[in-house]
Amino acid sequence: MARFTESPGSVIRNADGEIVKEYWMEGSMKARNHRRYAQLEKAFFEEGVNGHVPHEGSIYDKLPPMMQMVRASFATAGCSTIDEMHEHAILETQSFASLQDGDVHAMTQVQMAQEIVV
Repeated sequence: MARFTESPGSVIRNADGEIVKEYWMEGSMKARNHRRYAQLEKAFFEEGVNGHVPHEGSIYDKLPPMMQMVRASFATAGCSTIDEMHEHAILETQSFASLQDGDVHAMTQVQMAQEIVV
């Protein structure tokens, strides 16, 4: 959801001329700079990253196809509601490759000084 206009962060043009959206994780230096954390300076350690993700436009244009994907996933699992999904879900051990695939991706990590405001 970070890619959409309605999420927090500015839409900017990066050094390569691409239109991107600012993105930062909880625990990042940028989140700390927004005074989201009350730790003393010397007690703070960075736990998250900040950078840019490709800008995808408005969520209102993308949400209907996303909802269709969720419905299709439910159908694949043989469920029609969230309650059915909870009832029939089977948890499995995740492989290292799956863990890597689920990690942060499609984001270019940048230093704050590299940002160029559009």
